[in-house]
Parts: sequence; C-alpha cells; structure tokens
Amino acid sequence: MAALLSRTLIAQIQLLQLAVAFGGVLLVVVNGDLRSLLNLQLNQDNLTIMLGMLAWPGYTVCRSKVSGWLPQPGFSLLTTAVGLVGLSVASMFQAEVHPVQELMALPWPIPKVIEVS
Repeated sequence: MAALLSRTLIAQIQLLQLAVAFGGVLLVVVNGDLRSLLNLQLNQDNLTIMLGMLAWPGYTVCRSKVSGWLPQPGFSLLTTAVGLVGLSVASMFQAEVHPVQELMALPWPIPKVIEVS
C-alpha cells in the first residue's frame, strides 16, 4: 500500500514477505483447509480478518504521513476514536455481538440526571 501511494517499486524480498504474510492470513481464514477456497466457504468473521489485514497497512502509511504534524498522543487518540466508531458500526451488522447494547445494560452507578424545568 505504501508503495502504491508513494509510487515506488518494492524490492523482491518485500514481495516475498507480502506473500508469506498473505499466505499466513489465508491459512488462518480457511482454518488450514485450502480446499475450502474451492467452495468459497468464508464466513463474515473471516472477511473481517481479511479487512483487518488490509486496514493495518493503511494505519501504518497514515502514521508515517502525519507523524510530522500530529504528535503521538494526538494520533493515538484519533486512531482510537476512529477504531471505536468503526468497530461500533461493524458490530451493528453482526448478530452475535452488540457491545453498545451490552454496555448500556451494565449495572453501573449512573448518576441521576437533574432536569431543569
């Protein structure tokens, strides 16, 4: 991704590293059964893993681009906020996980709201 954005060629060793990394993720996604690729039996969780595999280089490239004008604490806060929003939106489409609803259902000592009339 960095090579595409900066319009540079990558070295052969980097291509090998990319292939090994992609192969590792692919093995995790198919649970070690490469025959499942012939049937394309990938579930939503597997697609989420692959999306994460693509998001990590985006984060790395973004970090290198903004390191000159945004200090580390600000960048950490920004990426945490973006991750929280992204995961919250993604969780709305997965039936098994609803973190916002689960957080709201916790028995917290919620302070009373004072209504102004």
